[in-house]
Amino acid sequence: MGQLELPRRLVDIGTTDTPVVKLVERDMIVQEPDTRYTTLSHCWGGGKGILQTTSSTLSARHLSIAWTALPKTVTRHPMTKSLTVCQDNKQDNKQAKKPQEPVNIPYSKPLLQALVTKTFRDAILVARALNVRYIWIDSLCIIQDSLADWADQASKMADIYRGSYLTLAATSAKNSHEGLLFRRSAHPIRREGRNLARLRVHSVKIQAGDVEVQARNQSTSAHIQLRDFANFPVTANAPLLSRAWCFQERMLSSRVVHFHGEEMLWECAEGTQCECGGLQAMAKVEMDSEENIKRTSKMPLKSQVSQVPNALCTRKEGLDTWLKIVNVYSPLFISKESDRLPALAGLARGFEEVLNCRYLAGLWEADISRNLTWYREPADLVRGFQLVRRQEVPSWSWASVALKTTTGQLIAIKSKPRAPVSHYDNLCRRKSHQTSSRHTKRELESTRKLQDADSNSRACLRAISSVSHHGEEFGFL
Repeated sequence: MGQLELPRRLVDIGTTDTPVVKLVERDMIVQEPDTRYTTLSHCWGGGKGILQTTSSTLSARHLSIAWTALPKTVTRHPMTKSLTVCQDNKQDNKQAKKPQEPVNIPYSKPLLQALVTKTFRDAILVARALNVRYIWIDSLCIIQDSLADWADQASKMADIYRGSYLTLAATSAKNSHEGLLFRRSAHPIRREGRNLARLRVHSVKIQAGDVEVQARNQSTSAHIQLRDFANFPVTANAPLLSRAWCFQERMLSSRVVHFHGEEMLWECAEGTQCECGGLQAMAKVEMDSEENIKRTSKMPLKSQVSQVPNALCTRKEGLDTWLKIVNVYSPLFISKESDRLPALAGLARGFEEVLNCRYLAGLWEADISRNLTWYREPADLVRGFQLVRRQEVPSWSWASVALKTTTGQLIAIKSKPRAPVSHYDNLCRRKSHQTSSRHTKRELESTRKLQDADSNSRACLRAISSVSHHGEEFGFL
């Protein structure tokens, strides 16, 4: 195995004995065989107050990054233009001393940026506990006011996250103020009010000795959110799962630890684990047959995605997986709509190496007939959502519509196109999976029908058309 290629920049978090935190360039690192780094996946929260590297702060970041005194709560007062700082209290409530009074200090933007990155502080503490010297954090390792540096680093996202030893996911934090670590609320276990003997349960023989019983509050949602996030993309207590950039980070990472408010969860290509053991039990039931284990389509989405770059699946399975990615990815939130395709570029590059065909604004040439049959969810139309077109993306791409789309379900999986698309008219000047590409021409032609619609497809089209008055409101091709 060759030497790990490190990202262009990393944050050196030092050690317990030498706790200096600073930004380092790749050529400043003496790389050893065991050199490794972690990555952080987090919500920016609008970017307000987040610690960033810019052209003017790059030299200072190389010297040090103050982090040990980062407070937990910072409030800016618009009238007095001052900051109220409330320090962390790490002691147990029973032994806590009198809390410190809030301190009012004059406001300055650099000070605010240095104060509110609790998520970064927690990530440093966790990485140190794992004995990993370096961490990659996007806002610190990419020069934020340099378009050239952003484009270069964004195009390398696949390598950065795949090469990471571990990704720390701030799953329950909606911004950099909230951190990775939460105090868990101790919900009381609800009393059933009747004897267990009266409940209809399966009897299990228990050997003599101690028996461990695990219970969890009924309102918990960590399992559903992580396991079935395709149906629950927007959630209040796991905002990271609803972010488009973070979806790619999660799919690309070899290993992810989710810091959820209810429990910690582990996710990798082999599966998902949790503290209470519930996910393991569900996985055991699903993979109880040899046939299911062999079928890529039965794997969790992350497992399916990991099969593609490693050439562990067929081309057909890779194309099927891409359609699932689009269906999950399309409704996720993104701050800049122009980043919709760039935020998926890392995944697309990994697929392109295996599918060996052109990537056209979110679609694959080898599966163009299914890729073109996307439509907006009828439920969105009923609720009165307005269609928003992304002008920088061709109208025939699912990425041109700023709402959830469903792709590939109007054509039977085993069907073959009647005619290939014959003409793309030099669709892009650059490869469309690159983050800096812009689609300069948008023509796509076919001399004959691409596909015959079967009875199920026509029924689906009639159902969709019944809630749309004209095609421009509904985005179906």
